[in-house]
Amino acid sequence: MKTIIYPGTFDPITHGHTNLIERAAVLFDKVIIAIAQSKKKAPLFDFDERVALVKAATAHISGVEVCGFSGLIVELAKEHQAVAVLRGVRSMSDFDYELQMAGMNSAMYSNFETVFLTPANAYSFISSTLVREIAGMHGNVSEFVHPDILKALKTMALKITEECINCDVCEPECPNGAIYQGEEIYVIDPNKCTECVGHYDQPQCQQVCPIDCIPLDPEHMETEDELMEKYQRLTGKVAE
Repeated sequence: MKTIIYPGTFDPITHGHTNLIERAAVLFDKVIIAIAQSKKKAPLFDFDERVALVKAATAHISGVEVCGFSGLIVELAKEHQAVAVLRGVRSMSDFDYELQMAGMNSAMYSNFETVFLTPANAYSFISSTLVREIAGMHGNVSEFVHPDILKALKTMALKITEECINCDVCEPECPNGAIYQGEEIYVIDPNKCTECVGHYDQPQCQQVCPIDCIPLDPEHMETEDELMEKYQRLTGKVAE
């Protein structure tokens, strides 16, 4: 049985990732998706959430196993007796970096190969970073990610980051009085925020913010029922 490891942060996993996994599953008996802890990167989704979302996005692919790791890929390969690591390449800059990593892995573990795959043309422009940024600005990412990931993104609240310059343009635009002046910068009260949190309308605060300091907040998530109840309570409307 030939096993290949596909490591990454997967924050979140996209259709581009899934495309590579589907094709690797044809070439190898087992594909191990190794999810990095990545605490230094401060991922949008925590580790357990990323594991669950990867499992949901790859449930239709046979021969796939999901695990976490925090050390060297070569050590994980030895543990699982994997013969290769899968790396996705979208550009020459990607390849230059991955070629360097391939050489280093080979030097540490001579029996370990690197397999480069390019995503299908339809997914060549997709990245987790772009998905996070677009979703954070209330853009539609439904074509790029699994429905479970889309749902997870939509149940996140917004927050005002430390980049806030107290310009006072977002507070007047909030229809529910959810934005107020904190001790140092403006703050969003998630219990009053529904236009943004529920994603039923375009978030006014994000539209007017001149420095994009109002992203999604992964530490505050609500269920669809909670969002619906709050939307109706604060607006007096029935969500479509």
